Amino acid sequence: MKTVVPVEVTPSTLISTNVTNNYPDWTSGTYSLGDRVVYENEVYEVVADPDTTDRPDIGSEKEVPTWIILGWSNQYRMFREGVDSLSTETGSIEVEIQLSEVVDTVGVLGIIGNNITVELTDPIEGVVYTKTYNLVDIGVGDWWEYFFLPYEQVANVIFEDIPPYANAILRITINSATGTGDVSCGRVVFGTSINIGNIQYGTNVGVIEYSIKERDGFGNLRLVPRRTIKRIDFDLVLETQRLSYIQRELKKLSSTPSLYIGNSNTEFTIIFGIYRDFDLSADSPDVSYGTLQVEEF
Repeated sequence: MKTVVPVEVTPSTLISTNVTNNYPDWTSGTYSLGDRVVYENEVYEVVADPDTTDRPDIGSEKEVPTWIILGWSNQYRMFREGVDSLSTETGSIEVEIQLSEVVDTVGVLGIIGNNITVELTDPIEGVVYTKTYNLVDIGVGDWWEYFFLPYEQVANVIFEDIPPYANAILRITINSATGTGDVSCGRVVFGTSINIGNIQYGTNVGVIEYSIKERDGFGNLRLVPRRTIKRIDFDLVLETQRLSYIQRELKKLSSTPSLYIGNSNTEFTIIFGIYRDFDLSADSPDVSYGTLQVEEF
């Protein structure tokens, strides 16, 4: 398996996007209670009654706030936070990112669409990489499922054969089936991968649920839906001589959300998150075993 620390996308590197924001950009003036704007890629809402002339970032820091931050704008959700904070656009999502360093892996997670294409263009050599994945999962158990059940959606795709071009433009395109439907993307991660080891059978996948399920004295059930996050307990086998290196690299990632890829062709072993614990054991001079627990960001 391997992990990828994401390269940050900024206004200077996001050179093109067709994703539109849901709210207008902030400009100097008076805003009324409940108005929403985008300022420095984040969405703010007025909480001053009846209005305010404050700049959103200044107003949100006041002792009595005049603005509050609601989250990232539609354009930047796919480059920030977790996979369930979606950037959404009608027809297709098309973004171009200027790379300033070599990357070898691109992960696109939380996708809703029909197909995805990743393309790398070098300013001298032109297009040096292009690959398209169909996002429709037609795996079925029998003929009844084939004819009567809706097809499933592949949500996470890994491109791990990106050629080493430091100043290339990375282009990502996600298309809908009809050209008029909504498409979404939860998180784009790209960077240089770190090889940790190989996953084994015994790797455990689960979820951590934060919903409230309570019954009162009469047996009535109270449900409060909340977020459910993915969890993977990776069982690993690795070379003993690499234990020190892997320990150092994992220590660096203790507070860094990263992409963990057990097997790029096995979707349930792909997760963007924080590791909670790792345990590596030097079992022999040649081969060692370990566990790594990762929770979704």
